[in-house]
Amino acid sequence: MANPKTLMRDCCWSFTGSIFTDRKVFEAEFEAYQKDIRGIASWDPSELVLHAPQIRVQYECWEGDDEIEPIVTLSAADGMAFSAGELMFLLHNAVVEQLDEIDHHFFEFLTLASQQETGGPPLYRLDCGS
Repeated sequence: MANPKTLMRDCCWSFTGSIFTDRKVFEAEFEAYQKDIRGIASWDPSELVLHAPQIRVQYECWEGDDEIEPIVTLSAADGMAFSAGELMFLLHNAVVEQLDEIDHHFFEFLTLASQQETGGPPLYRLDCGS
């Protein structure tokens, strides 16, 4: 099965605040954020959005005066696929400390990278706006 070219395109989120320890609390805040921004909750946290046991996500942030593009690897709890809620929960917790203080911390979507590592987890780029 081919990996989707984009993921979570219809969702809004701000990578600010702190790490969440409870996924249900995160999903409730994520839904409230959707309603606040768009007037409706435009997502289903249980929807399977990626059929892969892992995903690598590259994002832009700053380390001192240098712009860097680290890659985080996220693993699906069931070892098979990510639901929308699980993916955003893991992604938020992986990047919030690096994105919290910068202008580009508003989630737009994930885009499949043009170059992939053979045999590795799919690589997506985190697209954020300000």
